[in-house]
Amino acid sequence: HALEVHAHISLLERNVVVGDRRQIDVLRRLVRAIRLADLFVANGFGMEEFLGEPVRRANPKIRIVETAHGVRPIREGHNDPAKGTHGGKGHDHGDVNPHTWVSPRNAILQVREIEKALSEARPVSAHAFRRNADAYVSRLSALAAEFEAAAKTFRLVLQSALLTFQ
Repeated sequence: HALEVHAHISLLERNVVVGDRRQIDVLRRLVRAIRLADLFVANGFGMEEFLGEPVRRANPKIRIVETAHGVRPIREGHNDPAKGTHGGKGHDHGDVNPHTWVSPRNAILQVREIEKALSEARPVSAHAFRRNADAYVSRLSALAAEFEAAAKTFRLVLQSALLTFQ
């Protein structure tokens, strides 16, 4: 079976245990890609906070684009014992829930931020970026409409159940 290799990846400043050498190659390609990139697309709201400095160190000229820029933050409850733990796995993000993409309406805002950043970086391709973003936004809008219809149905069923119960 594959030899377990312990590698220190300086970009991430963490000891990474990998199952085989192919995983090290993937990490090396990632570091190389960051060094050559113009943009680093991130969610924001602290989701990738640990990557900020290492990415800037690998490529001081890179522009980090936080796609959640236009999204209204959802504040986490201070009294919620499960706050940010992802089922007790100790994965705390602080007071703001950074998982913005799970809402199709928020994902639409994030797609537009990506489109804007790509268009600024490569104006010659702005039309293609717009066309692709529009197509994806159309799919996300349909999904949002499905979610909203399901929520409306659920609310009606819940109201009916509450009226019946009272």
